[in-house]
Amino acid sequence: PGGAVPSNGRFVSPADAAAQRGSGTYWPSYTVALEDCYGAFAVEPNSFPMGAAEGASSRRRAINEALKLCGNSGCVAMAHVRNGCLASAWGGRTGYYKFAEDIQTAENKAIQACRGEFSDCRLTYSYCSLPVRVR
Repeated sequence: PGGAVPSNGRFVSPADAAAQRGSGTYWPSYTVALEDCYGAFAVEPNSFPMGAAEGASSRRRAINEALKLCGNSGCVAMAHVRNGCLASAWGGRTGYYKFAEDIQTAENKAIQACRGEFSDCRLTYSYCSLPVRVR
């Protein structure tokens, strides 16, 4: 039932559960386990191909995947994020990479950084690599 708490295979009301906690009755603990998630950008500075990796299990894997997707031996990892959002904006021939806890903030930061120097700014990519529940 709604609001009920499991107790030794049966459900009890929250009020009864609170009363039993002080009585030494065993209460199973339910924990949530989250696994970190990484993302990265890679860019070749002269011809501007870009690679982006999302949802990698490690920083190294995210960077390696971004470099591979960039597809050029001159590609360089420009930014990475763990459990957050990353956005890229371009103006002139310059890229701006910003991260934040949510995608809207990351996008706004990237555009604002670009507009500080250029008027022809555009958002080129944004995504989130957020923690994944494993238990």
